[in-house]
Amino acid sequence: MQISDYIVLSAFVALCYISTFPLALLYALALACWSYLRLKGSYWTGPKRQQPESSADNNLIYLVCPVRNITEQQQRVISDYVRKLEEKGFKVHFPPRDVNQDDPVGMDICLAHAEAMKKCLGVHIFWDAKSTGSHFDLGMAFMACKPVYLVELLTPDNEGKSYAKVIRKMEERANEPLP
Repeated sequence: MQISDYIVLSAFVALCYISTFPLALLYALALACWSYLRLKGSYWTGPKRQQPESSADNNLIYLVCPVRNITEQQQRVISDYVRKLEEKGFKVHFPPRDVNQDDPVGMDICLAHAEAMKKCLGVHIFWDAKSTGSHFDLGMAFMACKPVYLVELLTPDNEGKSYAKVIRKMEERANEPLP
């Protein structure tokens, strides 16, 4: 954040303390969020492709795909895709293979996926709108500002708003194409 952002933010926070007008508080919070996002870079302000953290694996691709209700045909297509990436030298976080799915609550699965998401170079997606785990993974990718690549829509897109359209928009905003 620049000095001018701190000055403006401080002025609005002071206004909130001396005023009972709730809009001043909302405005100050909005300004703080805007300043943070501008500094961090996000999909709102235009993603800034930064060097991965030292803990990041420059070779790891996180794969979003259905796990529980996957068809045999989808499983074959996705497994072939993973094999091709790995033949090219990439490591792939492939949920049905790399995370024990026998978790009665699901918390351990979420934590394992969160660790992989933190470390990955980018996210490749086989999107199935009916896959609830894929919704969770997409949210993690969005919050982490990870570049995404839509490999295939496994279910048709609908009219109006949809996560498939969000994925396409995220893909457009990535600065560098992924393999």
